Amino acid sequence: MAVYLWRGRERTLHPRYAALASHYNFAPKFGAVTGRFKTSHTFADLDDLNGQGRAWLDQTANVRVHCTTGQRPVDLWPQEGLTPVHSVSEYRFLDPVRRTVSFEALVHYRGSRYSVPPAYAGQAVEVSAFGGQIIIRAADSLIAEHREAIRPGQCIVAREHLAELWKITAEQIQPPREQPMVLTAPPEVLRVDLRSFEEVLA
Repeated sequence: MAVYLWRGRERTLHPRYAALASHYNFAPKFGAVTGRFKTSHTFADLDDLNGQGRAWLDQTANVRVHCTTGQRPVDLWPQEGLTPVHSVSEYRFLDPVRRTVSFEALVHYRGSRYSVPPAYAGQAVEVSAFGGQIIIRAADSLIAEHREAIRPGQCIVAREHLAELWKITAEQIQPPREQPMVLTAPPEVLRVDLRSFEEVLA
């Protein structure tokens, strides 16, 4: 994964790397792996690279005297007040896809549907899967989290989302009001001379 994105001469931090830095509370700096570690090592896969990199840091980079500070990095760590990485919750790498919430307050993802608060109907959200869970975010806010559907075609709905949707629907659909009957004038009664019936019957 690239750490920086280039747009012409402008360099911006990759959003995924920025999210990682925010989670572990560190300030990213631009740099490169150089020297003997880069030129004298070969790697079978990512795990092998990480293992060799960790060993190089512990046995070489962090225990040698730095040319600028004149001290070993490992001796300066207590002064920085760093938080041990194992005391922070595991970072969840998410690869979200963009979806638009339907007016039934549902989003489609991998053949199934998942509910969100009805207030987000018609809005764009990001949906991702992690560890059997579906995470739905709007901007930087987590708006819904569900268990992942076992098979395509399922509809996973949170009770509170359904209750809120029913409430909004009930408020929008009002029964028609009964209009009272108002008589503005007395009804006209047809008056017929009874002699006309006699003429017909004759």
